Amino acid sequence: QLGAMLMALGAQNRAESESDKRRFGLVFLVAAAAIVLMTATVIAEDASYANEMHGSKFYRVTAVLFPLFLVAFARASRLSWPATRIAIVYMVVSILAIWILQQVPATPMLAPIYNPVTRMVPPAFPLLLFAPALVIDVLLRRFGDGRDWTLSVLLGISFVAAMIVAHWYWANFMLSPGARNVIFGADQWDYSTRLGPWRYQYWNIDAGPDGTRNLAAFFTRMSIAVGIAIISARLGLAWGKGMARVRR
Repeated sequence: QLGAMLMALGAQNRAESESDKRRFGLVFLVAAAAIVLMTATVIAEDASYANEMHGSKFYRVTAVLFPLFLVAFARASRLSWPATRIAIVYMVVSILAIWILQQVPATPMLAPIYNPVTRMVPPAFPLLLFAPALVIDVLLRRFGDGRDWTLSVLLGISFVAAMIVAHWYWANFMLSPGARNVIFGADQWDYSTRLGPWRYQYWNIDAGPDGTRNLAAFFTRMSIAVGIAIISARLGLAWGKGMARVRR
């Protein structure tokens, strides 16, 4: 997929007419969105379920890769609002997968079967990456020609902040009965899962010895998430600058 994306990128950078730049630019963004989708799939175990969105681990994991890819692809693109477009394509493809898979009959055949499903089990609802992507586009447009380290600090802080704003209350909805339908695909688990009340609880909430949330630990680990996002964004800026020069 990286090879396909680089081929589209080279065609975009070689294009002379505006129509060719736009056409190949759109192909590049779709290929880039596929990579973002693959990335989200790789980290799905730690950063996809709403149950994880009130703990710092979710934000630390997403800070490792998404700023890198979104910033790099946005900087290399010749189109407007590239990171936002990539995030929207990622979300649309993911949502279509959820809607389609739920319609496919399926019967588990491999023991142990603790949850006798009758349909294909869809993935979790996609992350709301359009929020940090929109912030990335705004910052690149406003400060894209400035010093990269300063820009990376702004990008890292803004990425984590936007992820918190987008997902904190969204998680409450996804754990509520309102999300347990074919539209959002919540509360669907594979056949080897022992169902229990944990489905509607938050996981990895940075708890102290008494089991309640430890705010000091949470904010300390969130500061680590910000640091990770800054480094990831800085690498993305460097990679994107290099990709902008790809010709072949």
